Amino acid sequence: MMITTRPANKSDEAVSSELIALSMGKMGDALFGLGEHARQLRFLGTMFRGTDSRFSYRLVELTEVEGNPAGLLLTIPGTDLIRLDAAVMRYLLPYFGLGGTLRFFIKSARLAPYSKEADRTDYLVSNLAVRRDCWGKGIGQGLLERAEQKALSAGYRRCSLDVDIDNERARSLYLKVGYHILETHAAPHLYPHLQTNGFQRLVKEL
Repeated sequence: MMITTRPANKSDEAVSSELIALSMGKMGDALFGLGEHARQLRFLGTMFRGTDSRFSYRLVELTEVEGNPAGLLLTIPGTDLIRLDAAVMRYLLPYFGLGGTLRFFIKSARLAPYSKEADRTDYLVSNLAVRRDCWGKGIGQGLLERAEQKALSAGYRRCSLDVDIDNERARSLYLKVGYHILETHAAPHLYPHLQTNGFQRLVKEL
């Protein structure tokens, strides 16, 4: 079985959008799709094709099994996070229109108390996904190792990531490879609006 990892390019838009959406679960549909999965995929695709947002193809690597897409890694240096988040804002109005943009801001405002994903000195594992039919092949662990390599090459000494508080499978993997829980934000009041009960922030010293 041949497993390879490579940088994404613009032609990977469809599969990358699906995998990024997979990494965010129901919250992605609620926030970036305003309740519609197909709309989230189109919005992610628009940002993926660009060069200046946190979902750009330039930040993505894809793992393939026998040439077929199996997993995705999207990482962000902590010093770039604020700039890339701000760039997402520029995509909202042209895509969602005024009404949709206002709905997005109302939803995202609920996340404000829990929105810190990384310090400037952290290397952020923003999105990691493995297709369900490819579970058990070591792809997730391999992508996390790849993130650590990228972090060290860029001069970072700590990786940071968020996990949904109910995602036991992902959290178990992160703990297994050396992450520890830094913060827990239980927020069941978010579920009606964003389909999440809260988050945990995990970090790993490199």
